[in-house]
Amino acid sequence: MSDTSLPAVRLLLLGYGHVAQAFLPLLASRSEWLGNELGVRPVISGIGTRSRGLHIHPQGIEVSLLAQETDPLQKFINASISVDDTESFIKTGTSAGAIILIELTTLNPQSGQPALSYIRSALQAGLDVITANKGPVAYALAELQTLASRQHAQFRFESTVMDGLPLINLAQFTLQGVNIRSFRALLNATSSLVLSMIEQGYTRDEAIAQAQKMGIAEADPWYDLDGWDAVMKTTILANTLMEGQLSPHMVERKGIRDL
Repeated sequence: MSDTSLPAVRLLLLGYGHVAQAFLPLLASRSEWLGNELGVRPVISGIGTRSRGLHIHPQGIEVSLLAQETDPLQKFINASISVDDTESFIKTGTSAGAIILIELTTLNPQSGQPALSYIRSALQAGLDVITANKGPVAYALAELQTLASRQHAQFRFESTVMDGLPLINLAQFTLQGVNIRSFRALLNATSSLVLSMIEQGYTRDEAIAQAQKMGIAEADPWYDLDGWDAVMKTTILANTLMEGQLSPHMVERKGIRDL
């Protein structure tokens, strides 16, 4: 339980899939550390979902209290007010004191939308933004960084590549004097696992089902298996580590759908 005398850091959570559902208990488990080390307590001011609507709580709910619930989302919905669209979600949440948008909506590899518009609106409202969505970063990194700087806001996207390993921050803050000229990597775990299992004798569909059961493959695995996930990561790495100006459609892509 966090110390309620500490100042609240009010968060808007947009998207409530597997990542968001894992994020809430993780954040709750770090609440005491955040209080002791940074003197703040995390509070959820809004949760927006594709299937169950967009909801704002005027005072916010302690993340440690939400994480104790069997269905944290339903607990939040019961105590909150609903809004009609994402623009209202961001505006109402900001009025309620939210300072950070955590954007975890579904990837659209063709354009990065609508997540790109969500992030753009949040930055224009002066919110700091954290995203795990590769699309907006791959399609509009320079624009979003410029907008964030103009609004004196933070735009962070570390988990778009290599999840929790701080590769982008490492390059930005620790390796500033290093001239990175190339990179080589296996950029998609789902494709690597499925190929390995096919090699062991599984059919493609059996391998996909097993990868989903293990929690590695998404419910719709084809963004990974068609190569789009690797394309997004390649674009992000080239543009962040090597000051490139790539767009995803400039990267050669070959999936494994037809194996």
